[in-house]
Amino acid sequence: MSAKKKTSTKKKVAAKKSKKKVITTKKKTSSKKAAVKKVEKKGAKKVVKKTDDNLTSIESLAKEAKLSGQVARRKLRGAKVNRDAGRWAWPKGSADLKAARAALGL
Repeated sequence: MSAKKKTSTKKKVAAKKSKKKVITTKKKTSSKKAAVKKVEKKGAKKVVKKTDDNLTSIESLAKEAKLSGQVARRKLRGAKVNRDAGRWAWPKGSADLKAARAALGL
């Protein structure tokens, strides 16, 4: 009988520990509701990229090399490939494009 008392006591103690006290408070609200302004959501603007048929971009080279754009740029920076006016695009047939392709292993 004493064994049964111990188990039931343990169950009661465990039940007491598991119960958490929940304190709820009511917020004071005024009887008048404030006017709510409706704000229109600003959607993301679609950016149209201008493409030049005479340029080969880093995006196309990265796809060809099966790399992400970030990894491709990192490799090109490490190889110190020249880029035209700060853009990651080169004229087709240029020496810089050949250097970029070589740096990406193409």
